[in-house]
Amino acid sequence: MSKEEIISVIIEPEPDIRDVDIYEYPYQLFNTVTIKVETTCRKFEFDIYNGYYWNGADIPVILWSIVGSRHNPEFRKPSMLHDFMLQYKKYILKEVLHNEVSASEYRRLTSLIFCKSLVMQGTKLFKAKIMSWCVDVFQHYFNKKEWTK
Repeated sequence: MSKEEIISVIIEPEPDIRDVDIYEYPYQLFNTVTIKVETTCRKFEFDIYNGYYWNGADIPVILWSIVGSRHNPEFRKPSMLHDFMLQYKKYILKEVLHNEVSASEYRRLTSLIFCKSLVMQGTKLFKAKIMSWCVDVFQHYFNKKEWTK
């Protein structure tokens, strides 16, 4: 069986993302948005609620001249989506995906969704793949305890 791939990621309505400074998080969502994901294996959707805040893309300062900074507008929606999926992993796994995927498959799925949403926001495919691979490697090796729960 082939690996699950992302067909589409839809965010509706357009997110009202504003620059704020809440507990060192620079971004806040000022409307509720619905995320609709279609993969080669499934379709699912969930809401990101009005008031959600996140830290943006965690790009080391040393790489800003190559990749872009965490404040790059094309990274805002993808980082919102990815951060929410990581923060609410247990909820999405249980209530949205009905425990049909393992934690490692979910980690891979969040990276694929991040990559697809980066491309949808104008990031070149090669750069998006590198960024999502880096995120997946970081999650696997440096945040490992979160994926064993």
